[in-house]
Amino acid sequence: MKNFSTAKEVLPQGQKAVVVFTRGEKLGFDDDGYGGTGNWKANLTRLEQVNKVIIYLREKGQSGGRIYMGNYVSYAPSPQEDRYIIYFSHLKAIGETTSNWPDFGSFGQTPVAFIGEF
Repeated sequence: MKNFSTAKEVLPQGQKAVVVFTRGEKLGFDDDGYGGTGNWKANLTRLEQVNKVIIYLREKGQSGGRIYMGNYVSYAPSPQEDRYIIYFSHLKAIGETTSNWPDFGSFGQTPVAFIGEF
């Protein structure tokens, strides 16, 4: 499986993506890669412009994590105020990273970020 150091290495040229860090507790998808990830604070203006969803999944006991990418579908309000569930399709594991989240995205500690030309 391919090892990525940064989120920018994952994104196809000319695309825009929302990138989220999760431990998996609010991430779900079926065998075809349709699903969602939830309870994110997000800039909705930017979210409506993305093509891709990139997920950095670090499960308990891991250092680094698995990287998934899929197509952005939509968002909906989450049960928690001012937070959103992000829906995607065709999510696939595309690699892994040994980078920690701040290094992978150069985003700092915030678990949601956007990459591409906005």
